[in-house]
Amino acid sequence: MTYPEAVEWLAERANLKLPEDFESAEYKEIKQLKEKIHNANKEAAKFYFQTLFSPAGAEALQYLLKRGLTEQTIKTFGMGFSPNSWSLPQYMEKKGYDKSTLKKAGLCGYDDDSGKAYDFFSGRVMVPIIDSFGNVIGFGGRVLKDTGFAKYKNTLANPVFDKSRSLFNINLFKKLKQSETVQSAILVEGYMDTISLYQAGIKNVVAPMGTSLTLDQCRMLKRYVDLVFVCFDGDSAGQAATMRSLELLKSSGLEVKVMELPDKMDPDDVIKKKGTEVFEALITKALPLIDYKLKKTEGGHSLSSADGRQKYVKAAAEVLSKLDAVEREVYARTVSEKSGIAIATVLSEAAGVTDDALSQPPKARPKETKTRKGSINAARYVLSALMNMKGYVKLQYIKPDFFDDEAHQAVYGYFVECVNNRIQPKISDLFDLTEDREEINEIIEAVDKVAPEKQAEYYLQCITFLFNDYKKELTHELMKRLSQAKSQKEISELKEKIKELTNSQPI
Repeated sequence: MTYPEAVEWLAERANLKLPEDFESAEYKEIKQLKEKIHNANKEAAKFYFQTLFSPAGAEALQYLLKRGLTEQTIKTFGMGFSPNSWSLPQYMEKKGYDKSTLKKAGLCGYDDDSGKAYDFFSGRVMVPIIDSFGNVIGFGGRVLKDTGFAKYKNTLANPVFDKSRSLFNINLFKKLKQSETVQSAILVEGYMDTISLYQAGIKNVVAPMGTSLTLDQCRMLKRYVDLVFVCFDGDSAGQAATMRSLELLKSSGLEVKVMELPDKMDPDDVIKKKGTEVFEALITKALPLIDYKLKKTEGGHSLSSADGRQKYVKAAAEVLSKLDAVEREVYARTVSEKSGIAIATVLSEAAGVTDDALSQPPKARPKETKTRKGSINAARYVLSALMNMKGYVKLQYIKPDFFDDEAHQAVYGYFVECVNNRIQPKISDLFDLTEDREEINEIIEAVDKVAPEKQAEYYLQCITFLFNDYKKELTHELMKRLSQAKSQKEISELKEKIKELTNSQPI
């Protein structure tokens, strides 16, 4: 929730009346739009569900049943079917929903020439995405047959849905947590894995929205449990996703254990082909984070050769160097036994890695003067608004020279590249751009730190601040060049540039 939404919710629970001026006109407008989208999504979910159990949904229902789902499971998750391009728009318009709401909810698109509405998810099996408060915030759709279109499609980002901040099945997981003693969660990759495990009786399961795990999703999990079992696919892509996710989960204060699935199998395959008991056995055999890392390190080297053992110890030392003294000694024994190299040598190698890291501190940002701090905060907000596709952002007014921080430059460059290639930018991709995860988190969270009704005004302040900072720096540089200019032509050109810059405006 945003801050105002949290205040309203708490006031309602406590039966307290908010001050009359608490809600600005702009905030009320945003609040009403969110309510409209929630209601439209709920109505669309009803339509998709009813269609699935009608003659128009017979093929889709058979597809789900053939995948091993029962009718009860299908109903539990509110699954449905979008039969064609026109049925949903016609249904929703009859229910009184206007085109603007349907478009902003991501339910319908509109043809540029005719203006005719079409269902964004046409021809797909539908899975509603429900938040922890029971609101339908979006949908995931899967094609019945491979037709060249993307197999999976999610609702696009909108005022109520951001897939980097959502977890599939969090609504049922929350109910489970409220009714039973649940101390752990199983994190899988997709909808079908989640649904398959839930049907098999393993209900403490959630999934990200088909993208890399994000810090926001980790923090959401931390509100419910302290232990997470990571259970991604057994293929190479799944293993890479596992490694990217582990540190994020750990940094959120969660205990992490990794389940190892048979090669090229996903959780759905294990349940169907090997059974629930085998899957539960894999849970009990899950490796603690450090054990998993060391096992992966071992797998990359041949311990039958002296060179392989040496490389294994050096790679393992990288893992050990991040542990405290007690953990380091415990795991150094394991490395010593595997490699045949004395434990003292292993510990010395790990200590050497640590010493090297300490002797080369990470590149510090420029000293944070008051002006510098303002520039950083302004840059964070502009980039955050950019990544969240806020309507008040205009890319043409944002200059690359606004950003002198490496992480900021990386985010700006990524967004521009996405625009040039007509690719939807993903917040989860930002963590792959730089090792400065702390700064990426600051950027991601910047928008949520400002009340919705004040965001457009604050954005303008940030752009103005960055522009004036850029203008000052560039003017200083031009003045310096002017003092050193020798030819009359160069002097005239520099004076003209300074004049243009002086009269320029941020927007």
